[in-house]
Amino acid sequence: MLTPLQIEQAVAEAWETWKHADGDSLIFDFLLAYGLPKSSVSRLKSGALNVAARPGELLWKKKLFYKRAEPGLLMSAVDSCRRDPEVLKYAPRFIIVCDGGSWAAADMKTGEALEFPLKELPRHYDFFLPWAGLEKTVITLENPADVRAAEKMGKIFDSLKKDNPGLDSHAMNVFMARLLFCFFAEDSGIFEEERLFTDFIERATASDGSDLREQLERAFAVMNLPPGSPERAAVPISAARFPYVNGGLFQGAHAVPRFSSRSRKALIDAGNLDWSDINTDIFGNMFQACVAPDKRSCLGEHYTSVPNIMKVLRPLFLEELENAARQARGHEARARKFIERLSNIRFFDPACGSGNFLIVAFKEVRRLEMEVLESVPALLPMPSVSINQFYGIEIDDFAHEIAMLSLWLAEHQMNQEFFERLGKRVPTLPLRPNDHIVLGNALRLDWETVCPKTAPAQAAPLWTVEPLLQRAAPDVREPEIYIFGNPPYLGSKMQSVAQKEEVKNIYGNSNSENISNLDYVCGWIGLGAEFIAGSPYQCAFVTTNSITQGEQVGPVWDLIFKKNIEISFAYTSFKWTNNAKYQAGVTCVIIGLRRKHVNSKSFIYNENKVKEVDKISPYLIPGSPVIVRRTKKPVTKKFPPMVFGSMPRDGGHLILTEEEYHEVVNKEQESISFIKRFSGSQEFIRGTIRYCFWIAPEQISQARKIFEIRKRLDLVSKERKESKAPSTRAYADRPYLFVQRAYKPTDSIIIPAVSSERREYIPMGYLDKDTVISNSAFAVYDAEPWVFGILTSRMHMAWVRVTCGRLETRLRYSATLCYNTFPLRELTEGEKARVTEAALGVLDAREAHPEKTPAELYDPDRMPENLRKAHDRLDAEVDRLYRVKGFKDDGERLECLFELYREMTQGQQTE
Repeated sequence: MLTPLQIEQAVAEAWETWKHADGDSLIFDFLLAYGLPKSSVSRLKSGALNVAARPGELLWKKKLFYKRAEPGLLMSAVDSCRRDPEVLKYAPRFIIVCDGGSWAAADMKTGEALEFPLKELPRHYDFFLPWAGLEKTVITLENPADVRAAEKMGKIFDSLKKDNPGLDSHAMNVFMARLLFCFFAEDSGIFEEERLFTDFIERATASDGSDLREQLERAFAVMNLPPGSPERAAVPISAARFPYVNGGLFQGAHAVPRFSSRSRKALIDAGNLDWSDINTDIFGNMFQACVAPDKRSCLGEHYTSVPNIMKVLRPLFLEELENAARQARGHEARARKFIERLSNIRFFDPACGSGNFLIVAFKEVRRLEMEVLESVPALLPMPSVSINQFYGIEIDDFAHEIAMLSLWLAEHQMNQEFFERLGKRVPTLPLRPNDHIVLGNALRLDWETVCPKTAPAQAAPLWTVEPLLQRAAPDVREPEIYIFGNPPYLGSKMQSVAQKEEVKNIYGNSNSENISNLDYVCGWIGLGAEFIAGSPYQCAFVTTNSITQGEQVGPVWDLIFKKNIEISFAYTSFKWTNNAKYQAGVTCVIIGLRRKHVNSKSFIYNENKVKEVDKISPYLIPGSPVIVRRTKKPVTKKFPPMVFGSMPRDGGHLILTEEEYHEVVNKEQESISFIKRFSGSQEFIRGTIRYCFWIAPEQISQARKIFEIRKRLDLVSKERKESKAPSTRAYADRPYLFVQRAYKPTDSIIIPAVSSERREYIPMGYLDKDTVISNSAFAVYDAEPWVFGILTSRMHMAWVRVTCGRLETRLRYSATLCYNTFPLRELTEGEKARVTEAALGVLDAREAHPEKTPAELYDPDRMPENLRKAHDRLDAEVDRLYRVKGFKDDGERLECLFELYREMTQGQQTE
């Protein structure tokens, strides 16, 4: 096996060789640099191993998918490939997309992704080391103690997996949780003797690890025995020194793995670290990344930093509790009331993962309690906030174990801080039973059976679900409840049948369409709304921004608003990233929900700014809860209809490349009267020239006299006869016609159906009457230039970004949801003339750069200055149609547009 250093040198040599050559030869030399068999790489190059369905792509089963893409769109292309069924079928470890000057790559196992210029390829050799059999451990933290501990735990896990290939996964998860507790306990004061656990392993077990399993079973059993029990008296002194831990952590006989000298050494190495510095806020995420780095990635878990967690917790409850704590400081009566209030709050994360949201919340609330107790000496210095006030649901077994463990460790840390600040020791052992972190599927459980809305009954045995779900809670008093978390994101196309059914069960009674297209996270939003309906409870979730734009808005927010719930606060779109070196961020929003209040203010957070507003719309802008709904006709009366372009269904025989066009016309000049320019989304954006045969019924006899046309029509007829679609076969006897014809001999506007989200403007075109727009784009015929000006303005783009959906991350335009709903009052002829003049200025600015394609013209980093100025002028003219003083940002534009939309559609029934 090659060493990493040898691979690094080989990659550098491959780069040096390729940079003096052309084409895609680099990818093959790059594969060889990792020691992949030369014969296999040669077969891939010849096509024998290439299972790609499309020309120009490489697909090597379980190894690689490689393709080229447009400059500036590499990461979007990678995201698209990650969801492509043709790619997923062959499970390539890596996806690489190239534009000739840069690569973007994704590791399909770890979820990591990166983009870099090709000149930096040697620096990123380590990203692809799994090809050489060298797996990576994803370290998600920067605290040196956390990193070292994570590395040590990763080595223990890897060693034990090799020594115990058939060990039950649940038993391994329980063992790892117990192990983590012992390491932490001996360094942090939970165990009174320092190095109690590590010294036990070193002194009481054989160096070859042969008896370590038996000794650990004995030690774990002792930690479940109360002081003075007869069983304890019979245990050897070396094991009897372990204290009674209780709490359920060491309850039950779970198989302990076998050990070798290697895995024993890994345990001792880990024990030699100082575990007291471990950050329990993200403790669970760290070890989950090391022990099961790919286990949760398919459910969308993100390794959450404390600052991101605080974006949820502070506006949901912490800011208000901080204000209450300030009022209570130094005032005994208020302090007593505040402490009593804290003890009666429940905190619930129904997608808790390994517990980091709950742990951060627990620590923050305990510190508020300490601040108030410090200020009133007359109060008994004892903590009233307990981990038993913290509830969670988690579907992953290991994460569930770690979440409970992390809460115990966090409680110990807070007990130590309590002693340092108030001088009162609070014993950590025995651990309090904590049965409130439930193992199960949150979308199939009744949340009230997990987090009761009244005082809980007697605690059920830890590590079990059934007793908790079956018991009834006595009606004592109603607590405050806050629900929060970062539920899994999973687009509709990536969901299993069972997951789709779970979402449907929640939204099935909604009158809105497109329930089947909802993201998986919508299940938590719906159940959260149901839980807090009619109560003072509140909830807040991190979610993909897809539920605040496009077609998902209707079904999600119909359900929420019908329950008399409103948005209390919101963070607008931002990248939610983890600290992993190459992790690609997901665009997220944070949404807080509460029962509708008459006079309560709401808050919108945007980067470092906060804005107080009366109401927040489902599009996360100030305003009333208006939902934009599909309609078949434009709400703006003077807008001409928008249609899909024309679809040939011809097997490609009615379409001509630029070369074919010249060949046909040079051979038979009269054919030119039956040919028109043909443009779709990609042709227009990339500047590709294509043509099509467009023959009217009254022209067919004349057209058939031309050999090339006659030959192609025969091929179209044959193609259509063999089609499985009845609508296509119906046109086999009319091969000269497109099956779906939208073309009209007028000036037209072409709107690409999909466009990169990076562009400030969707590149739209104003075409002459001799261009047929294909079905890959939208078309507006009978189009006057002022309409083009409106559509290519910043005002319209602001509307596009919130009402249109996404294809991966790219904007996906919609006629019924965006164009037809765009509000514009009736314009005077003078206003139309001013917009027309500015719109023609944009077209003139484009024509000053004939060498550039629309993709190049609208690259935000390379947009020509004259084109930018032309758009600025057009934007100013369109803005003045809505407000004389214009707008300072898109937020103001959207407020105006939504208010106008509400006025224009009031009382109308849209379809």
